[in-house]
Amino acid sequence: MMRKIIEYLRRKQNITIEDLVVEICSSTMYYKYLSKEKNMSTKNLKLIKERLGADDLTKEEISEYHHDLDKIIHKIMRYYPSKEAFSKDILPLIELEPQLLLCDDLCIDYIIAKINYLLLENNVDEISNLLPLLEQFFLQMTITQKLFYYQLVTFKANYLKEDITSITEEFAILLENNKYNKDYGKFHMSIVYSYIFLKNREKALLSLETALSLFIRDLNLIGQVKATNMKAVILGESRKYEEVINLLIPNYNNAKQINASYEVFVSLTNLITCYFGLNDLKGVTKYWNYFKKQILNTHDYKLLQFVLKNNSLSLFTNFDYFDMQTQLDELIELFKKYEISDNKVISYLIEYYEIKNMDDKIKFIENTFLSLITGKAHFTYCKWMLDRCVNYFYNKRMYKKSIDLEAKYLELFKQYYFN
Repeated sequence: MMRKIIEYLRRKQNITIEDLVVEICSSTMYYKYLSKEKNMSTKNLKLIKERLGADDLTKEEISEYHHDLDKIIHKIMRYYPSKEAFSKDILPLIELEPQLLLCDDLCIDYIIAKINYLLLENNVDEISNLLPLLEQFFLQMTITQKLFYYQLVTFKANYLKEDITSITEEFAILLENNKYNKDYGKFHMSIVYSYIFLKNREKALLSLETALSLFIRDLNLIGQVKATNMKAVILGESRKYEEVINLLIPNYNNAKQINASYEVFVSLTNLITCYFGLNDLKGVTKYWNYFKKQILNTHDYKLLQFVLKNNSLSLFTNFDYFDMQTQLDELIELFKKYEISDNKVISYLIEYYEIKNMDDKIKFIENTFLSLITGKAHFTYCKWMLDRCVNYFYNKRMYKKSIDLEAKYLELFKQYYFN
């Protein structure tokens, strides 16, 4: 089981095979060890581990680190209140990575904890490097560890737009057989994202209701806020705007009360979207002002960058569509202030914004945006582009072009909702 971990650490530390095994064994022997043709002697394995920075831990040290990892895993299941709190707990252990990875009793929980930390930064490359290390221990895992494994694998697959049908089925079966375990609401939330990716909104809502009931039972306030925000997104896609608003206003207040900054922004963005859906621009302006105020009261620069990147499309496209120039100006200033124009789509939005003539704006959409449309493109973004062009060409009496683009929009709609 240690073969992959040793090779992972060697590569991460930029140690050549020759330097790793010098005066211990031959490079040929090491290659045969990696390919499972031969086993390494206990003595040589110990020397290699030491060269990678790992000594044999005492029982007391193992017990201490096990306790630390248990606390971290428990907090992950209940959601850390902030990245700073997570960093404070895990960074001292990451400093000891070779020790923890090369200890049979600690490596599984350490990998789970570290990958969950990497999720906060969407560090998919490093997650992809660590997941194979976790996978090899699958048969030795506890139920909780297996559920974490499924959560992490489905996240990676979702992010990379890979097929997740079979892995989601395995995840669902294991979860169904253990669905009411304490603090398992997080796993039900994880599978919701998979069902959304698979366009199965019925199962997504059922899993979401289970997650919400478990969060309430386990007094997990952050979980309740997250689940309610997710429910609002799903119901909002069915245009149940008034029902969603009734969910979101108390949820926004709850998120503020427990200082769940990101969830405050999610609630506000969803509220703004709902008021747009109702053509209630007073409601939009009210909650946009709350959004700006929350930005002023948030001092985590990276969090604000993340918020703006993940909420920019719906805000920009709606402000533009409803000709809310003041709010659009304010949003563009935020893009520039928090330096997120390096994002390709956002850089295009800024270029589009800076064009003043509508004829030139439409040409820019045609030449730049429309080429980005695929079945996996962001639906709100594509809908806005096509709506703008369809209406423009219709008003110009260019009916054939308008009809062709409308057909493209309908095809996109079918791909988004039914494929």
